[in-house]
Amino acid sequence: MARWGPSRMPSARLAKHLVSVSFPSWNAPIIAPSLPFHQTTLTYIQFIAYQSEVLVGMRTRQILVDGAPVGLQGLDAIFESLKAEGLAAGDENLAEKLVRRVGRDNYIPYTARQAYAAALSQAYAAYLAGQVDNGSSSQRGRGSWRGYSREQIPWYPTLNEDLCNGCGVCLRLCSAKALAPLDDGRVFVVEPLTCVVGCGSCATACKPGAIIFPPRSMLDVYTMRSR
Repeated sequence: MARWGPSRMPSARLAKHLVSVSFPSWNAPIIAPSLPFHQTTLTYIQFIAYQSEVLVGMRTRQILVDGAPVGLQGLDAIFESLKAEGLAAGDENLAEKLVRRVGRDNYIPYTARQAYAAALSQAYAAYLAGQVDNGSSSQRGRGSWRGYSREQIPWYPTLNEDLCNGCGVCLRLCSAKALAPLDDGRVFVVEPLTCVVGCGSCATACKPGAIIFPPRSMLDVYTMRSR
């Protein structure tokens, strides 16, 4: 990623516009003791604007890391690059390379590197198997539900791979393609935000109880707000 320097700093007008569009409720600037209030605010806004300029055209993909959805910039481009290099899903250096390359444009906490490595390796295997849409739907967004963008609704399956017996019933039920099989037949969540809000058919049909969803009552919050 290019460095943030004065020569590449976006205009204050662009910065304020981007914040007003992307963060309409943002009204609490971060204060740095060494800078005046207005200068700190403008610097923070310009930094956000710069990040937006740099990341234009970079696709964001959502994957599940330790059960939580995480948006990662440039993941599809990294997958394409590794595929061109001939890196297979079972390569012993795959996890290390994925974490290192993804970490160039995304923050990966040191204590979570192992969880990211496992999630990224699964996502890359699904990409090679043609179970991922190569970023087109990720780039378009996931639509909305009752006035909220899909990314704001934390409704998606969480799968316990130790309980999964690889029967494949959930794969046949899920037309949203939120689930995908591993090489051993067990299932993992490949596209969490393609899951239809409120649907839990896969969990109902899962006899081992390997699939769980958030309590359906959590959707009531969004229903009440939309009225």
